[in-house]
Amino acid sequence: MKYLLIFCFFLVDDREDISVNFLILLLSKADFTRSEIQILIDYLLNKQHDTITVNHSEWSEGKSDVVQKLKKQLSEKEKALEDEQLAITSLQDRLKEIRAEINSERAQFNINIKQNQEELQVRVYIINN
Repeated sequence: MKYLLIFCFFLVDDREDISVNFLILLLSKADFTRSEIQILIDYLLNKQHDTITVNHSEWSEGKSDVVQKLKKQLSEKEKALEDEQLAITSLQDRLKEIRAEINSERAQFNINIKQNQEELQVRVYIINN
């Protein structure tokens, strides 16, 4: 099968284009060794590298991956910020409740002190008279 592949390449005139489907069909039917597969991979990577230097606009997909990752990170950060803001709001509300409770207890404590002072003054007055 390898020889058929090589023979097909020789049959194709340099001016004619070989379709990707045709190549895939030929490659799928061929049995290659690991080293031969590596040679084909190296060739295609070199061909790709040459294409990139000529026309790198086809490789915008990599840039969109970066943009997608950045968008995802931004979304995660915004969600984390929102969660923290909700937690802060919750804590501030709880702090207001505790302050109100402390002020209420303080007021009740001051009322109790005044009552105890008045009762003490009454007892002192009774004892002195």
